[in-house]
Amino acid sequence: RRRDVIQWMHCFYHNAWHYGYSKTAIGRIVERDHATVIHGVKSVTNFLDVNDPMTTNIYNLLMNHYKDNVGNFSENSKR
Repeated sequence: RRRDVIQWMHCFYHNAWHYGYSKTAIGRIVERDHATVIHGVKSVTNFLDVNDPMTTNIYNLLMNHYKDNVGNFSENSKR
């Protein structure tokens, strides 16, 4: 797979976990093992910590998409 596709998936895992889905549930949604989700969440966390431009851009695009189409998330749902 291409890195950009993987980064999008990892950002989805990270955001879904951040807003309350279990890693097992996320894995079921995307038909992947929960270990894949764990790896993706850790990868995005690490890339965001070092301000990786590609990951930061994808993360921000996803968050803006969620806010535009879903609305504001409850602060109580964040981890």
